[in-house]
Amino acid sequence: MNFPEDLILPQEATLGTQYQTQSEETHGGKRPKNRIGSAHQWKLEITTPELDFKRSMRLFAFIHSLQGQFQNFSIRNPIPAIGVGVNVGATVAVTAEQFSTLITIERAFGGQLSSGDLISFSNHPKVYMVINDASANSQGKLVVDISPPLFQRISKGGAVHTGNNVYFSMEMTKDSYELSLNAKSAKEQKLVLQMEEAWRA
Repeated sequence: MNFPEDLILPQEATLGTQYQTQSEETHGGKRPKNRIGSAHQWKLEITTPELDFKRSMRLFAFIHSLQGQFQNFSIRNPIPAIGVGVNVGATVAVTAEQFSTLITIERAFGGQLSSGDLISFSNHPKVYMVINDASANSQGKLVVDISPPLFQRISKGGAVHTGNNVYFSMEMTKDSYELSLNAKSAKEQKLVLQMEEAWRA
């Protein structure tokens, strides 16, 4: 199930990041910290264009079909890319194991990723962020540093997605939504929605 792309304003999207850290002060005044798994979650707040009654109800129908937080959905990355990204034919050059942070990409001729760009991999539900700038060499290979660490293993030959070819797997942040509008009014309105990544890596 895909979020309707024509109902997103990329210039008014907000990206959030959340980790879970366990910390408790000891009697000696120290605060040891522990990561709860490697839990990480992306959050998105999107603003729609100004919608008339018909388009507002189309969006409401989509949200209603999700049954609150129950159903996951895909949404195309609304955050503009910084680098030029990698071409559609780029693939993973070397199998990367779970918890890896360095990924080697091949067939990325002319590819360039910048710190802050988003990246994802085929058959893999998690989205990652590029930490350091990286450019492809003359052989089309590119080594990229990502965060968080890989949620699961990615295999050699798998497709690499960047920029607006990245899709988040999301869920809404609550079970109850209300839409206030007047069907007789010609006034259009913007709506703001919060969602969070369904996969916590």
